[in-house]
Amino acid sequence: MHQHTASENELCQINSAGSWVAVDWGTSSLRAWLIDENLCVQTNAKSTQGAGSLQPADFEGVLLDVIGDWLQTDAKPTQVFICGMAGSRQGWQEAEYVPVPTKLTDLHQHLDVMRGEETLLLGILEELSAIGAGTVLTAGQVRQVCAAGGTFVVSPNCDEEVIRTTKAEGMTSYPGVLTPTEYFAALKTGADALKIFPAFQVGIKGIEAVRAVLPKETLLYAVGGVGPADFADYANVGCQGFGMASNLYKPGFSAAQTAENAKKITAAYDAIKLGEKA
Repeated sequence: MHQHTASENELCQINSAGSWVAVDWGTSSLRAWLIDENLCVQTNAKSTQGAGSLQPADFEGVLLDVIGDWLQTDAKPTQVFICGMAGSRQGWQEAEYVPVPTKLTDLHQHLDVMRGEETLLLGILEELSAIGAGTVLTAGQVRQVCAAGGTFVVSPNCDEEVIRTTKAEGMTSYPGVLTPTEYFAALKTGADALKIFPAFQVGIKGIEAVRAVLPKETLLYAVGGVGPADFADYANVGCQGFGMASNLYKPGFSAAQTAENAKKITAAYDAIKLGEKA
């Protein structure tokens, strides 16, 4: 069995049958999970030997006592991610706090042993997949989105400065377009996809006509006056996605009502199998 004590600038690595090990080490207890390559829990273990009762030199031995049955000598090294009080000043290795404000997407670049709060934030970020902002009208607003950890920018109009700034900040650009001139200007400036807005004004025939002259790889999203009942018609003329507003939420909607709307929208989207048409 290979034992590797975590140094200041590296993560503790051990040989394990799983892909990686997740550890939540609190003041009074320790919990660990063996995770496979499909992000499924193979097994778990726990101990009452919390960080509050240990000296720094004790942590490695306690950890190996808990997860030792999972280890094998012929497997490749597996990362062990530790959060909680093990990363406190009195723990195994102190993980200094990152100055705020900071981007959620940058947290993992600064911490070796993560505290519980940062782990929760990154979990939320992973669950949401992408966080961005809509109705972004100026380059200054683009920079604000980036500073907050956003990964994409959506606008109701085709503003070339907004598109350029979005791309310069490393984010995905979804400008609003209405006319063929705006379609091509947005693509030339670096837009990743086009938000047809308002889509009901362009209509099915209009989108079909402009789709014929756009580069084949162009992604089109219909927004404005389009609901789940319209998805199939718009997909048939070359739209890959849709933007929802009042179909999903209006002021006064309860959480349950919004959730039900989301289920109906998702079901309608899945039904037309856009992935096979793109």
